[in-house]
Parts: sequence; structure tokens; C-alpha cells
Amino acid sequence: MFEGVEGYHFWDDAFGNIIFSLTEIPIDKVLLDYGSEIRESYRMSGAPGSWAGDLGSASAILGAKSIRGFQLSSSYGLSGWILAKEAAVKS
Repeated sequence: MFEGVEGYHFWDDAFGNIIFSLTEIPIDKVLLDYGSEIRESYRMSGAPGSWAGDLGSASAILGAKSIRGFQLSSSYGLSGWILAKEAAVKS
């Protein structure tokens, strides 16, 4: 469960995936690894938010909001990234 979500993208959802890991990663890594995707999404639709309009200052803007980066992996298929304040795994 995520709170304070500022952006995310999931792909290859097989509708029955078993989550393998949710790892916290630096915001800068999310912006570096997925920056072109974020930039294009912002250009096309304004998503994921106004911070995406300038990726050079996005890390500072998100950091000031206490946003953290997360990477999700599954045993089969589903993967993605999330920028959010909090993440909790509930069983």
C-alpha cells in the first residue's frame, strides 16, 4: 500500500503475479532510469505531475516533499517504479 503517490508506472501485469520484492531506491535512480518515459508522459498528458516538467529540479522538489523511490519486481511479469511518501506491505 502506498501513500502520497507522486508517480508510478507498472508493466507486464499478468493478473495473478506474485510480488517478489519492493525495494527502496534513490529518487535520482528513478529519474535516471525512467526519465525519458517520465518526460514523454509529461509532454503527452501532464502526468505524473508538474515536477516532471523539469527533471533537472525534480529530485529536489520530490525530496522536499519527503518522496521516496521504489522499484517493484515479481516472480513472473509485473515490474515497475513508484514515487511515494510511504510504502507498506500488508499480508
